[in-house]
Amino acid sequence: DLDSVSHSANQIIDRFDRIDFLVNNAGLTYRDDFICGDERMKATNGQDLLFTVNYLSHFLLTEKLLPNLSRAKGRVVHLTSTYHWKV
Repeated sequence: DLDSVSHSANQIIDRFDRIDFLVNNAGLTYRDDFICGDERMKATNGQDLLFTVNYLSHFLLTEKLLPNLSRAKGRVVHLTSTYHWKV
């Protein structure tokens, strides 16, 4: 859930004053017997789990680490797949 992403970001912030490079990569997908919108695939924030893991978590982590990235003039890379077209 996004609380764990926030907690992890806080731990990184406490440990590293500068961040040179951040790669956001997630690869969650639906099982074959699940369909988009299936209630079993809802995150704790009420959003679709794939959207939360593959996109919202990237945004939150990057947003929280941005001051540390800025200090180092760091770079951010977001990776994903074409599976997002199904969400």
